[in-house]
Amino acid sequence: MPSQPHNLQTLLKALIVLEATRFKRETKSRLPRWTERLIAYEQQNRVDKNLFIHFSKFPKMGLYLKNSYNTPVGFYAYPLIDESISSFAAERPFMIIFKPKSEARLLDLSRYTEEQLKQDGEKLKAAGFDPAVIDEAMGKPKSFWDLSGISDSPGKKIWDLTRILSGTKVGEDEDGEEVTNPLPPGKEGGGPTARWSYIIWKMLGYDGVVDNVDAGIIHPNEPNQAVFFNTTRLEIVDVIEKQDMEGSYYPAHKLFSKPQPAISGDDYSNQVIDDLQLTNAMVLGTNFTNSTIKNSKMIFSRLGGAKFINAKLNNVIFTNSNFSKAKLVGASCYECFFEGSQLFQTKARGASFVHCNFVRATNNESDFSNTEIRHCSFMDTLSSFTSFENAKFVGTKISGGSFSNCNFTNADMRGIETGGSVGFVGARFIGADLRGVDMKGWILFGSYSDNLPNRFAKAIYNSSTKLPINFDPAEEGMRLVDD
Repeated sequence: MPSQPHNLQTLLKALIVLEATRFKRETKSRLPRWTERLIAYEQQNRVDKNLFIHFSKFPKMGLYLKNSYNTPVGFYAYPLIDESISSFAAERPFMIIFKPKSEARLLDLSRYTEEQLKQDGEKLKAAGFDPAVIDEAMGKPKSFWDLSGISDSPGKKIWDLTRILSGTKVGEDEDGEEVTNPLPPGKEGGGPTARWSYIIWKMLGYDGVVDNVDAGIIHPNEPNQAVFFNTTRLEIVDVIEKQDMEGSYYPAHKLFSKPQPAISGDDYSNQVIDDLQLTNAMVLGTNFTNSTIKNSKMIFSRLGGAKFINAKLNNVIFTNSNFSKAKLVGASCYECFFEGSQLFQTKARGASFVHCNFVRATNNESDFSNTEIRHCSFMDTLSSFTSFENAKFVGTKISGGSFSNCNFTNADMRGIETGGSVGFVGARFIGADLRGVDMKGWILFGSYSDNLPNRFAKAIYNSSTKLPINFDPAEEGMRLVDD
C-alpha cells in the first residue's frame, strides 16, 4: 500500500531527534550531527524506498567517465537501505541524497521479467546488432550467465547481454574463448564502458539501473548499487557535509545557503580591479566591460547576465559559479578557473582562453565561436549545443566529458590532445582541420545515420590523424591532405 503524503523536512526533524535520543541513551555519547541526518534519511527510506546516496569530494552530481571496474560510464550511488552506510567512502566529505523524478525510467534488475528481456532483445536487433549473436547469448545456459555465482535472472541476463554487445570483456565462454561481438556499423567510437552506457540509455531507453536485492549484478563487490546515465532525471533532496572530517573541501553552509547581495547591477567598467574576493555572492548583471581583473575570486557566485566584454582577466577563480547568459565577448582570460561552473547561453565570441581550467564545468547553448583556446583543460566537461565555429585549439586537453550537438565548423582542432573516451554525439565538424588529431576515443554515435549527413563535409585530415575503428573518412566527406 503506498505511503501517505507527508512533509519530508518535518518528518526528518522528528526522526533526527528520535535517533539522537536513542543513541545517547544507549551509548552515553552523542552522534555527529551529519550522522544523525543520514540515519534519519535511512529511517524515512524504509517507507519511501526511493532515496539514494552518492559520496563525493565535490558537492555536485556528475558522471564518472573513467573507472577501473569495467562498469558503464555513469553516476554511481547506493540505495539508502543500509544502516552502516555512513561508514562508506570515509575519505569523501559530501553525501548527496537524491531520488529519481517521476518521469525517470529505471531498469530495476530485481523486477525485470523474461517478457521485458525479450522486448529489449528485439530493440537491440532493430538497432543493428547481430540477431544470431543476441539469440545465442540469450539462450546460454545458467553456467554462462552465473559467472560470479550470483544469479541467472532476467535482470542478470540483460546486464551481461548489454555488456557483451558493448565489447566489454566479461570472461570466457564454455569453450574458453573470449566473448566478443562486433558492434553495428557506425557504433564503434569510444571505449567499451561508454558504449555500454549508450546501449542501455539511448538504445533501450533506461535512465538508470538499480540493483537493490543483494544480487551484486552491477558489481559483485557491491550487493546493492545503482548507476544513472541521465542526471536530469534526478532530484537532489539534500547535500550533507561530514563537518567533523579534517580537510573537508568546502563548507556546506556556504555552498547551499541563500546567496547574499553583493554587487549585482553595479558598473565596474573601465577599471583595474585587484584582489576582489567574493564567495556565494550575487553578481547578476554587473558590468566589467573593458576592465582588468586580477588575482581575484568569485566562487559559488551567481554571475548571470554579467558583462566581461573585452575585459582582461588574469588569475581569476570562478569555481562553481553560474554564468548563465553572461557575456565574455572579446575577453582575454589567462590562468582563470571555471572548474565546476555552469555556462548556459554564455556569449564568449572572439574571446581568448589561455591556461584556463574548465574541469567538470557544464557548457550548454553557448557561443564560443572565433575563440582561441590555448593550453586549457576540458577534463570531464559537459558541453551541448555550443558553437566552437572557427575556434582555434592549441595544446588543449580534452578527456572524458562530452560535446554533444556542438558545432566545430571550420575549427582548427590540430592542437587538441584527447585522452580516453570523449562524446561527440551529434557534433558537426564541417570544414574542420583535424590534421594529427587522435580521434580513436571519440564517441560518434549518429555520425553515420541518415538524419545527420555530411557532419565531416570538407573537413581535412592527414596521415597522422588517428581515426575511429571502421570510420570511413571518404564516406564522411573528409579530404586527405599532405602532411
